[in-house]
Amino acid sequence: MTARDAESVLLDRCTGVAAGSQGGARDACEANVFRVAAMILRPRFPAQSERLERASAAYFNRHPDALLEAGQVVRNGWIAGFPLLRDMLSRRLANGEAAAMHREAGGDVPSGRFTCHSMTNATGNGRTSG
Repeated sequence: MTARDAESVLLDRCTGVAAGSQGGARDACEANVFRVAAMILRPRFPAQSERLERASAAYFNRHPDALLEAGQVVRNGWIAGFPLLRDMLSRRLANGEAAAMHREAGGDVPSGRFTCHSMTNATGNGRTSG
């Protein structure tokens, strides 16, 4: 899986959770990215931000040591940067791609397709946790 593929899958997960069509965070990478996405989407997409926040909070309630500061999420290579994440997710949410992605995929993204480990390996930086 290339870095671009891994990024696309993670964006699909963020968009699906934000739209309410997918469940919670499956690992520390998703939980931390969902939390950062919730923070940066809050002004323009408050309902979607709340869904992402709930998904990340549920994970961190079970795994409190997995919570990272926002800057560490970038340093781990899980996102390229805050403005890019905001722009890409905002575009997807504004265009209603979450509903279309969910219908085309026939439901949730398969759980074995992506992990923090595959994202770290694809980008060549960061650490894995999960």
